[in-house]
Amino acid sequence: MCEICRRGFLSGIAAVGTAGVIPVAFAQGTSDTRFERPAITLPQRGEFVITNAYVITTDPQLGDIPNGSVHVRNGAIVAVGAG
Repeated sequence: MCEICRRGFLSGIAAVGTAGVIPVAFAQGTSDTRFERPAITLPQRGEFVITNAYVITTDPQLGDIPNGSVHVRNGAIVAVGAG
């Protein structure tokens, strides 16, 4: 598959995934308690690095990075690079 096609596909999937979250957010206001789930406690947000990953970016200048690293701080990606 060509790089531009794959990037467009990934961008489209991200948009569809985001659109799928919006109706769920509006449905949270219902008062029906039959379908309530227990509260999920998320782990604390910290700082970590994912290494030796195949990183697919949507930036054509960066391209794909084999054996890349992703630096995450407080739930947000702050850096992506090789090695």
